[in-house]
Amino acid sequence: MQSVDVVIVGAGGKVAAACAQLFLQQTDWSLALLSSREIDPTLVDPMRVQRLSVSALDFSAVREACVNLRPKVIINAAAMTNVDACESDKQLAQNLNVKAVENIVRACRIVGAHLIHYSTDYIFDGKKGPYTEDDTPHPLNYYGKTKLGGENAILSSDISATILRTNIVYGRAPGVKTDFVTWVRDKCRAGERITIAQDQWGNPTLCDDLALATMRVIEKGRTGVYNIAGADYLDRYDFALRIAEFFGLPTDTVVPVQTVELTLAARRPLRAGLITLKAETDLAMKPTTIAQGLMVYPRESVVAKHTPKRQGV
Repeated sequence: MQSVDVVIVGAGGKVAAACAQLFLQQTDWSLALLSSREIDPTLVDPMRVQRLSVSALDFSAVREACVNLRPKVIINAAAMTNVDACESDKQLAQNLNVKAVENIVRACRIVGAHLIHYSTDYIFDGKKGPYTEDDTPHPLNYYGKTKLGGENAILSSDISATILRTNIVYGRAPGVKTDFVTWVRDKCRAGERITIAQDQWGNPTLCDDLALATMRVIEKGRTGVYNIAGADYLDRYDFALRIAEFFGLPTDTVVPVQTVELTLAARRPLRAGLITLKAETDLAMKPTTIAQGLMVYPRESVVAKHTPKRQGV
């Protein structure tokens, strides 16, 4: 293995793919992509990218790869993010969201690399969001507890590190096709009834914003915690309506419900979301609006002759 500038662990996901694409376009950094999933061929540049088939759960393989590659920066994009699955498989959630982080912290310490780690607004209880970086965490579910555990493993260590908290990530990235936007689009296009919580609030985040924030953290050498999230603060139902309207699809099959009406394994923080003033000031970030963010998706559907007026929230 040749040494590289940046290692991305969990490189098969949306945020990792967006980072790799941006780095290849905007920098001269050499990359190593570690993932057990297939990597989109557009991200495989033989001159600048090494692809290693390594699972984040294979702790010894991850550590060995990082030691051999000796990167300046390690980005941890691996996580178990299915909130209800974390509730039903606590051991896997603990392994991916805490123990894998502890393993990467050890690798950073060995090679002197800076760690960038992604976290979530679900470390909060959702009683008084949106939240700043300094608000006190109080997770309601096991996903939030493990993500807070991962943060604590980093913050209590002696390594150089940056934690980027985010929420409701959407967007297009090489090799990654499914998210909330495409799910709502496809259901509305098929005329299927979908129930969306009207009492869960957040500020949906375009994955391109997370990639840009990651690049600026590296360029500026920033450490600590930053909130990276979208410009619009709204509930999930309103977000779904905006998605359907963007694709010119009827909204009458999108039905608002309260979270208590849904059969969910894990409790949800209702008034969540993040305040991004620190990132706007220190990283020169301008959060993307939903209207801007949806423009990354092609409008493949036939525009409906009549779209019902969006209901008020």
